[in-house]
Amino acid sequence: MDLLWFRQYDDALAALKRKDALNPNLIFADFISWSTPLAKGQYEQAVQAFIALQAKVGDNKVGAAARRGAARGGYRTAFLEAAKAAEAEVAARSGKDSALDVARFYVYAGRTDLALPWYQRAVEAHLPSMAYIRVSILPEKAPDGDPAFQAILKRVGIP
Repeated sequence: MDLLWFRQYDDALAALKRKDALNPNLIFADFISWSTPLAKGQYEQAVQAFIALQAKVGDNKVGAAARRGAARGGYRTAFLEAAKAAEAEVAARSGKDSALDVARFYVYAGRTDLALPWYQRAVEAHLPSMAYIRVSILPEKAPDGDPAFQAILKRVGIP
């Protein structure tokens, strides 16, 4: 992950390939597979990698929604549709375990207004993954200028 945040994109992808050879079941690191092309501005490649990851983790509804969105309007629409599908799955389970994913997908869709309530929901659920809120979004995509997002970071204890 550090390689990604320091914009060492090719090195991050190479590390992901080594990880797959050693432990293909370590899914968290697969975030790199789609976030690296996204950071490089390779939006179509990022969406295709995102869809492939959703298939790998067995989340075919989110992947299918992203595929439909990409066909209709590119990467922002792909992530908007993925967020809506993930939101529906969370509602169907009456759980909050994927609230951070829903928020992140909305951020990548350019819809911070829809992401903020999901960040808040994740905070209220005391999700351990909230400790990773800063690394769950690419720095250039983070809604840092939004006072509501700053309040969420403060509540979690992240400066």
